[in-house]
Amino acid sequence: TALLEKFLSGTGATIKNVTPLGKKRLAYPIEKQTEGFYLLGALVGLMKAGDLEKQARLTSGVLRYLLTVKD
Repeated sequence: TALLEKFLSGTGATIKNVTPLGKKRLAYPIEKQTEGFYLLGALVGLMKAGDLEKQARLTSGVLRYLLTVKD
């Protein structure tokens, strides 16, 4: 969760819960990596989705992310 906390720094979001899904094989290599550790997290806070996406791109260690917004 340290990476997730680093990912959220400065966004105003707080972690509601985190479910580790474990280490899984990637469908295709990303930056020469063939496996990745998957996390499913629920966040709470007033923030823009664009801010979270920008932070994901800037955080080292995040190969890919999927962000969905629940109203």
